Amino acid sequence: MEPVAAVVLTLALAVTLMVGVSMLRHPVLRRMGVRNFGRRKGNTALVILGSMVGTALIAGSLVISDSIERAMYLQAQRGLGEIDEVVQIDAQASSDGQLPLPIFDSSTVADVTADAITAKSKALGKGAARVDGLMLAITQEVPAEALSDDSDSVRVASPAVTIVGVRWDDLKTFGGTPPPIASRPDPGPGGAYISSKLATVLELRTGSRLRLRGPKGAQTITVAGIVPEEGISGYATPSARSEGTLLTGIEEIRTLLGASPTGVNTLFISNAGGPVDGVDASSAVAGAVQELLQTRAPAGTQFAVSQAKKSALAGDGGEIAAFFLGMSSLSILSGILLIVNLYAMLAEERKSELGILRAVALRRGALVRMFVYEGYLYSVCASLLGALAGVGIAMGLLWGLNRLSRLIKEAWGDVFSVIFYAHPSSLVVAASAGLLATFLTTLFTSIRISRLNIVTAIRDLPAQKPVRRSVRRLVLQVLLLLSGGALAAAGFALGNAYMMFAGPALAAFGLAFLLAHRLPGRFVWSVAAVGVLLYSYLVTGLDAVVDAQEDGPGWTLLAGVFLVVAAVVLTTYNLGIVSWALRKAAYRLPSLASVLRMAFAYPAAKRGRTGLTLAMFALVLYMVTILSIMGSTFRGEIARTSSAQLSGYDGGVLPGPVTPIENFRGRIERNPVLRTSIEDYSELRYGQLNLPAYKAVDYLDEWDNDREGAPKDAPLQDAVTFLPDDYLGSTPETLEERLPEYKSDRDAWQALASDPSLALVTSAYDGGTEWMRRPVIKPGSTLVLRDPASGTEVTRRVIGRIGTAGDFASSPLEGVVLGDAARTDLQSPQTSSRFLIRLAEGADPTVVKRELRKEFVANGAQTLMVADMVGTASQLIGMWMGMLQAFLAFGLIVGIAGLAVISARAVHERRRDIGTQRAVGFDRRAMRWQFMLETSFVALLGIVVGTGAGTLGGFNLMKSFANAESSDLHLVFPWAQLGALGLGVWAATLVFTIVPAMRASRVLPVEALRYQG
Repeated sequence: MEPVAAVVLTLALAVTLMVGVSMLRHPVLRRMGVRNFGRRKGNTALVILGSMVGTALIAGSLVISDSIERAMYLQAQRGLGEIDEVVQIDAQASSDGQLPLPIFDSSTVADVTADAITAKSKALGKGAARVDGLMLAITQEVPAEALSDDSDSVRVASPAVTIVGVRWDDLKTFGGTPPPIASRPDPGPGGAYISSKLATVLELRTGSRLRLRGPKGAQTITVAGIVPEEGISGYATPSARSEGTLLTGIEEIRTLLGASPTGVNTLFISNAGGPVDGVDASSAVAGAVQELLQTRAPAGTQFAVSQAKKSALAGDGGEIAAFFLGMSSLSILSGILLIVNLYAMLAEERKSELGILRAVALRRGALVRMFVYEGYLYSVCASLLGALAGVGIAMGLLWGLNRLSRLIKEAWGDVFSVIFYAHPSSLVVAASAGLLATFLTTLFTSIRISRLNIVTAIRDLPAQKPVRRSVRRLVLQVLLLLSGGALAAAGFALGNAYMMFAGPALAAFGLAFLLAHRLPGRFVWSVAAVGVLLYSYLVTGLDAVVDAQEDGPGWTLLAGVFLVVAAVVLTTYNLGIVSWALRKAAYRLPSLASVLRMAFAYPAAKRGRTGLTLAMFALVLYMVTILSIMGSTFRGEIARTSSAQLSGYDGGVLPGPVTPIENFRGRIERNPVLRTSIEDYSELRYGQLNLPAYKAVDYLDEWDNDREGAPKDAPLQDAVTFLPDDYLGSTPETLEERLPEYKSDRDAWQALASDPSLALVTSAYDGGTEWMRRPVIKPGSTLVLRDPASGTEVTRRVIGRIGTAGDFASSPLEGVVLGDAARTDLQSPQTSSRFLIRLAEGADPTVVKRELRKEFVANGAQTLMVADMVGTASQLIGMWMGMLQAFLAFGLIVGIAGLAVISARAVHERRRDIGTQRAVGFDRRAMRWQFMLETSFVALLGIVVGTGAGTLGGFNLMKSFANAESSDLHLVFPWAQLGALGLGVWAATLVFTIVPAMRASRVLPVEALRYQG
């Protein structure tokens, strides 16, 4: 159990124990608290509903974490089994899988034995790491075709199948418990076992024939059996596009790939200790293997040892849980405000009763105990029901995540799905956290309630504000001012964005507390609130704030609290102005003037309660508004930059790693659909090169954390992109920097075409760490490039750095960019091509994509169309933002129900006022309209405050994002979406308050005036 979870559970048990002992020691107070708990069942249900918000959201976040971690565990078990580490030639620059995995001789890794790994890890001070299996293999992605039973005609084809070749005797001794497939007989020459997933995709059965395509031609395989995807029979690399796995003898794969009789490309390692426990030794084993292979790699290459199992099991479940918890924190706070509001109303309703209890010698401590006992019962019920509700929320979110996963799979390849899984400890921790939050809220509220004045309570008179300030209150206000000032000073000194913002805001509120007793309160608090709102806008220009907003939602949530508080303070202290304007507008309807006056009078008189109600709505709507603004802005940016996708081309064809496309033009011309639909194309060639002036170890990023990568003296590897003249003559790619001798970007591109000694670098070389770490290379630099195959070194003059076409634009350029003429100096054998296409006017992208897939499936080609990319990206953003909004909407629903409860309690609390109004001439219709308008007024204020604060927060967030990315991001305000949301929330509050309004209209004046509470 995590330390935080253990602390939460311990505190919850301690609270339960203390309350239980106290209840046993005070049986009279216990009976009174229990009686109040079951006294009014509707009221009890409402308090529990409001109290369970926090628990439900916490439980939902933790269950999502459990499900994702479980899915990653199952994926690791299915795709790796006994495999803990994978040793291959480092393909650092071919993360897209377009280059084949390099073959090396098996003798190269002959020194890597179990005993050698143990001795080396011990010598390195990492302990005596033990392994119980090493297995040489060849693995690669190739296209495959399922053949008919009676002919060689193709029934179904797949562009990417993972093939794994091993010696069957090695498989039987691999790991403490060999893979399940090892118990099956050797498939023999021409035979193979296929995974159940591949059998489904290609409609295969035992005895079916499968044609694999490799660089040396095609090879027909007979299916010897269909096996579950367990361990090596489900193996695939993390970036694979594979649709399944085929396992056969190593000689079959060598023939297909043209490898030598001793050629391999992979060494699998199994750590001692079982499939999961062995992960603990991964770092030690990987370090030892890397040291053993320090000088053994073929010339121009280096080995990389991937801690595959450790990486797969690490997962992102905890980070996702923290993200959802952070996003829901404002909803949880909204639920806490609802509890405070409800308890305040309960105390107001029972004021006479509490006054009498105090008058008959019930001390304040006893009054607190009575409320605490009642609140504890609410907490227990709310925590249990909230945990169950959280399970339902998690199930809904997982359904949404799986929809996202399927959408990503259709567009960009395979993504694992998440199956619902809830660990009992997560539900216990969520229930404990919810119990603590609710209990502490009721405790502090009860302490405040216990300070009532006996006389005013018994006579049901309004509480009198103290004329003189208490010393304690004055000290607290001074401390608030001083602590805010200290935080501000520390924040600016340390560059801490959170202190920079929270410090001045707290100081402003502290100063307002002190001045409000000397100056008009409305003026002081209005100035303080406007100051906080204005400061929240100005502070986003600071570099520290820009960095904080990039790190996660923490800054947005902190700013949200202060923005909402400032907006609520500004609104509640100026309710008179709002009500005056509405009354002026209503003078044209004299029959409603008195009703409007009374409807607005109560919220203005109960400023504290109105403020809590507004904040309850505004906190959730703030975050929902920001998500709406983010979604609409990002979707707008995708649409705006659609013409810049793939350098202005309409689509692309990416061949597989082992079967390059030959005679692309001829195959297009032979296809009647493609011949008329494709207007033009460009062939871009990609390879690998070394940058000997930079060390690879200095530029490892977060994606390399599971990898014992290159030796300390190994050079940085990167991609090289060779551009043909037709591309260079028409590309719309812009340069963020270029040498002044080139008057325009077009001049620089043309110079690259005519002079092989020149080069451009991509935007990764600005020193940032957004996607990959790369050195800073400025125009005018001399760049040394080394051919990794031959060792030949050439120098190139960098004339510019390529910019980004937009925050969501996808560029086909990678690494160092050269003209096609420069290929003569860098004859790397490992190259691949991509073909960018332009469609003829009127061509249907969907039809073209289907025909391209059919035409080039045997080459393992992946087809991309800009229209699909734009639509899919926009849909993904919309679904993700909508899912987050739905998650937060749970708190909004409870807030709407809470407002209905407050209206219902207000009817009971104000029975005498209602009776008086009825006695002086207000009829039932007027009373109904009064309560409906009052609720509508408060709801609309909450919607406006929340949406307004969210709009400011969203604008600040987008501004910081644009500053951080140096982009021209255009804010798109979702008028229709937010208008529909606000209208829906307002309508829902009216529906929920119809019943309280009807009850108010049916109160008889005589009964109301005789009401004694």
